[in-house]
Amino acid sequence: MQAESVAAGNGEEVIPLAKVQERVAAATGVSITNIRRIKNEAKLVDTGRTTTFLTPNKKRPDRILETHLDEADLGVLRRTIINHHVTEREVPTLKIVHKKFVEDTEYHIYV
Repeated sequence: MQAESVAAGNGEEVIPLAKVQERVAAATGVSITNIRRIKNEAKLVDTGRTTTFLTPNKKRPDRILETHLDEADLGVLRRTIINHHVTEREVPTLKIVHKKFVEDTEYHIYV
């Protein structure tokens, strides 16, 4: 059984009805890859894994980091990070640096 196709009277190429993504891509001028991305994203929204469609290149406000540390405490913090990296031979995490910083300075920062 052959797939149905729509006849074009003006001599244009005919895309079979079974190739829905190709027909949509031709009609909208969007690539098949983007059609597939949108289709997969719609599945995620339908199943409830995400609540909205993604917006590419959306401008988000920059977070303003506010610190109440003076230059001496910032120096201690830098040395704590460097010393941990040199002595422990591992990348310091926020929890480890926080714990060592509080021990060294008795300054309580809430993370």
